[in-house]
Amino acid sequence: MKATLEFNLPEEQEQFEAAIEGEKAKRLISELYDSVFRKYIKYEHDILGTELSERDYAIIDELCKQVREHFYNEDY
Repeated sequence: MKATLEFNLPEEQEQFEAAIEGEKAKRLISELYDSVFRKYIKYEHDILGTELSERDYAIIDELCKQVREHFYNEDY
């Protein structure tokens, strides 16, 4: 399968850059998920060693859920 994307430059420069930088963004989000968010959830503390509040934990849990659903196609 092949796909070809066409952009009318310079009018669609922003969309063009988003398309070519998309894989980098996906890798960054995946890396943050693996190296940061999962540790917060697993150990229930931040990188400074302090415990997470319920609100902090809920926010990180929601971020993890969104990453898993959108990047790993998994239900959380």
